[in-house]
Amino acid sequence: MSAKDFLSWKGQYDAMACRPEYVDTDESELNYFEESCQQAARLRSFGKIPLLVVSRDPDLPKAGMTERQIAQDAVWNSEQEELKSLSALSWRVIARGSGHMIPQNKPDVIIREVTVLIGYVRGGPAPPFGSTTTN
Repeated sequence: MSAKDFLSWKGQYDAMACRPEYVDTDESELNYFEESCQQAARLRSFGKIPLLVVSRDPDLPKAGMTERQIAQDAVWNSEQEELKSLSALSWRVIARGSGHMIPQNKPDVIIREVTVLIGYVRGGPAPPFGSTTTN
């Protein structure tokens, strides 16, 4: 199956995400948010496990955002960059033009980078470890 095959499913993904039973499903996560943050804070290293960080575009237009939201956006971007420190075998890709829903906005970036990761794990060429690129 090629990347084109996966891209043809975008409409189906969009339709599935619009189902009424999906509305507010993330609300239940809020009950465990603080505990999850504490657990994540204890993580210091993935060891020699490859880590791919795919991030939304920090350069999206800021029109309509409050000063606080703009400041939070800068912190989020910095934290995304810091995630690379969890593994020497890490790299980050910024999905240009994408918001939070990267698989929906830029499925080609997800497909390409996960294919690189799988190829490496199977003995293929090394990804650009330590780098941050924009696609």
